[in-house]
Formats: sequence, C-alpha cells, structure tokens
Amino acid sequence: MTKKSWLCCGGCLVVGLAVGYFYAQASAGRVVANTFASLEMVDLGDSGNRAFQAYQHETIPVAIYSLSEYLDKLKAAEQAGETPFVSSQILSIDMMLTHARLAKLFEQTGQTNLSEQHFSEALGCAKADGKLTIKNRDALLDFVAKIDKGAK
Repeated sequence: MTKKSWLCCGGCLVVGLAVGYFYAQASAGRVVANTFASLEMVDLGDSGNRAFQAYQHETIPVAIYSLSEYLDKLKAAEQAGETPFVSSQILSIDMMLTHARLAKLFEQTGQTNLSEQHFSEALGCAKADGKLTIKNRDALLDFVAKIDKGAK
C-alpha cells in the first residue's frame, strides 16, 4: 500500500471511532433521560395515590395539604414537559381533578375565594385538554363524582 492509502485508512478509522464514540454517548444520554423520566413518573403516581387516599379517608386539612402537594408536583411535571411516560393530556386531566377536589374541600370549609379559584383553574384545565366536554361547574362536579365513585 502507498502512503496515501495508509493515510486514507487511518483517517477513516479515526472518523469511525469518533462517530462510534458520539453515538455511544448519545445512546447513554437517552437511557439516563428515560430512566429519570420513569422515576419521576413513579414519584408522581405515588404522590397522586397518597393525595387521593387522603382526600377519601383523612380530615379536610390533611386532604387539602396532600392535594396541594400533589398539585405542586403536577405543575412541576407540566413545566418539565412531556416525557415518554406522561403526556400533557394526562397532566391536564390530573390537574383538573386535583383542582376540583381542592375546590370542593375549600367550599366545605367556607373558604369560597379559594374554592372559586380552584374551580376556575379546573375548568381551565378541562378546556386545555380539548377532548373533555366539561364547560361549567355542575358538569365538572358530576365528572369528579363519577371518577371518585368508580375509584372506591
């Protein structure tokens, strides 16, 4: 082989190694991102389960605290954006249900301003979803009642 052929083979080898290195790094990054997203999904699911259990079985202040904590996690997940495991539609529906449940609890405690604020937020989440036909407070309360009844 000539000197030019050796240089060409050496250059191809270096380029091949560089491409392989960067491909491996990109694949590892995707694996780490997916692992992180799945852990976030598990944490979000656990928080949702705890909040719903508190809503069903605990005192109103405990339920409000737990639902508020869950709502904060949902908002953080919404800010982070969609993942392969959690879509914006799922977040929107969960936020709607959480706001509606908080509104009901605040209404029971006589905190009408907070209740109205959460009802408004819940209706906004329902409209953001686009597939739900919930347009007013009564339809929202009926929807939440059906969900809550089915989850017992």
